[in-house]
Amino acid sequence: MFENKKYTWNIPAIRSFQANEIQYSLVVPMRQLKRLLAFDNNQKVMSRSQRELNKSRAKKITQYLIKSFDNKSSYIIPPLVGNIDIASDIEFEEIGNDTRIGILKIPMDADIHLFDGQHRAHGIIEFCKQRDVSDCISITLTENLDIETRQQFFSDINSNASKPSAAINLAYNNREDYSHLTRHWISEIKIISECVDYEHNVIPSKSDMLISFKALYDATKRIFNVSTENVLSETVKNKSIAIWSSWAYLIGLTEENISYYDSDYRKKYIKFHGVLINAFSFAICEFLKENKNIDDVVAKINSAACVMDDTKREAFFLIENWKGICVDSERGTIQADLKSQRAAGSHLFNFINGK
Repeated sequence: MFENKKYTWNIPAIRSFQANEIQYSLVVPMRQLKRLLAFDNNQKVMSRSQRELNKSRAKKITQYLIKSFDNKSSYIIPPLVGNIDIASDIEFEEIGNDTRIGILKIPMDADIHLFDGQHRAHGIIEFCKQRDVSDCISITLTENLDIETRQQFFSDINSNASKPSAAINLAYNNREDYSHLTRHWISEIKIISECVDYEHNVIPSKSDMLISFKALYDATKRIFNVSTENVLSETVKNKSIAIWSSWAYLIGLTEENISYYDSDYRKKYIKFHGVLINAFSFAICEFLKENKNIDDVVAKINSAACVMDDTKREAFFLIENWKGICVDSERGTIQADLKSQRAAGSHLFNFINGK
């Protein structure tokens, strides 16, 4: 006769309550995920509590982990969230009195379905197949929730999630070389560093900031477009400082007049709008196509800036005068699509060339 013995996963955990529902917080080796989790791959949407698996998204997580592992750099994977589904009771052996810390005993015939983090889980599992990993992952588990509640939690998590702007993502991304390069030259040009918005892709209408980091990043990447190993070379760093110093000179951005440029000014003039910053990069690229080097281009820009007095400069950058180029001719609204950026770049190129 076989002994009727219950086989369990015995995992250290913390037990807590949220909205009267039990939650367990535990940490498990990444290599155990494949055995621990039951993936919700039911073809009928209403019979599961997760979206359809996007293999490309899971693959990106795997690649992120592998790259970090191989480069011996840090990485972060947020906790997975799921539910333990089992007909019998789940045992929790508390250590001490009212510590909430103990051993969670999960029957091996239980189903653990995630309702947040399935792509992270799949990415981790594939990562473990390709590398000898000893790292762990945090998991938050509820107990015996019905499918409707799990679906509601999935909806709650995703409805309340707010994706950060590309600007702040790039500003914080120390692994991205062009982000590093852009932050470097900004820090070296004081007059520009004082007015960069690192958080918003488009400057809010009442903001005291003038220039979006995202626009400066895009333009810098377009101008240099060099191989990865050369992005952060001293040569490229110095050239980026020279190029963007010439841009500040061209638009008349100085310590003496920076206080003059406010949100009201931005409503009338195009100088600091993303479309013009990107247009500047397209103009630079046009000069480089003529086999001019960066030093020659900088000299040409500075020469064009030198002959402009304040009246001519302000007239040139008046939004009204960019209609049909990157400003809607009828409504007077700025157009920032790629076609408009290129058109504005050609206009700026001709101006710098004295045409």
